[in-house]
Amino acid sequence: MGAGNQLNDASWLLLFKDFPWAALITALSTLAAVYMTSYLTGRRSAKERLWDLQREAFGEIISSVKEGERMVLRLAQLADAARANPSFNAALTELNKEWLETGAVGRRRASRDGLILPDAFNDAYQRMSERLSLLDRDERSQSERGHEALAIMKGTREELQLLARKHLERRI
Repeated sequence: MGAGNQLNDASWLLLFKDFPWAALITALSTLAAVYMTSYLTGRRSAKERLWDLQREAFGEIISSVKEGERMVLRLAQLADAARANPSFNAALTELNKEWLETGAVGRRRASRDGLILPDAFNDAYQRMSERLSLLDRDERSQSERGHEALAIMKGTREELQLLARKHLERRI
């Protein structure tokens, strides 16, 4: 039995020695490289998709604020004209509806994408919304409230643009 074990040990040693180790190491290295490339590419793609979603959300929200500014300015002008000429009241009512719809678009986008946007951006937008809501309850004339709303929206838009720009620059 002792001689048989020696023969088996010797044949295992020959098999181990003659095994194509270089081929095995090359194959394992190739598999590891393919896996790492796939993993890193997948992570980069996910980050790029998130970046694209953020950039789109920033643009749409800021654009809705800018559009709101134009409408508020027009509302203030129409309110002044309607005081002098009541025939402008229908146009004023229609433009007010459009303004509310434009604001709703921005609010929906801010709500929907709030989780992927920076907290500072969300906070600035929320502060603007709260200030505009308080302004709705103000007793001053529509023209005066419109000019204040315009100032609030313009200041917030500039802040949102700065925050978005800083956030996106960190991604580059």
